[in-house]
Amino acid sequence: MRKQISGKFLKSMLIAISILFCVTFTAGAQELTEKMLKTINKLFPDCKIVEMEEETWKGKKVIEIELLAKNGVMYEVYISKDGQILKIEEED
Repeated sequence: MRKQISGKFLKSMLIAISILFCVTFTAGAQELTEKMLKTINKLFPDCKIVEMEEETWKGKKVIEIELLAKNGVMYEVYISKDGQILKIEEED
C-alpha cells in the first residue's frame, strides 16, 4: 500500500535541500544562475541564503544576496548575472 506524500512534507524537504546546497527558493523573478551558485559556494561553502533581491549597482542590474556563512557571520554579496562578485560586505 502506497502512502501519499503531503504538500507540507514536500515543501519541508525542498527547504532542507535548499539549505544544504546553499540555494533558496524565492517568489520573486530573480533566480541564481549556475555560475552564480558555483561562485557563492566556492567563497562561502555550506552557507545559507537568507534573502535575495535585484538591485542596481553602478548602473548594472545585479543580485544582492544576504547569506549566513558557516562561521555564523552574515554577509551581503553583490553578484552579477554572469557570476562575478562585485562587492562583499560583512553585516552587523
